[in-house]
Amino acid sequence: MPLPNQDFAGDVLKYGFREGVIVTEAPVWIYFGYNFGQSLLQELSTGGKQLADAVLKTRRHYFAKRA
Repeated sequence: MPLPNQDFAGDVLKYGFREGVIVTEAPVWIYFGYNFGQSLLQELSTGGKQLADAVLKTRRHYFAKRA
């Protein structure tokens, strides 16, 4: 279940994390963000993919589903 943390990116940067965090540049609907993240993790779990390739494939998947 997604959590409505409005400043996750700011919090992790404040605590010194500089790698391993993916955030959006603009606000997104919480359930879309959750589902996108789940799809991205699923794509990464198939193995052998670079992060950039997995993000691009996931973005294309959701772009193709739009009405």
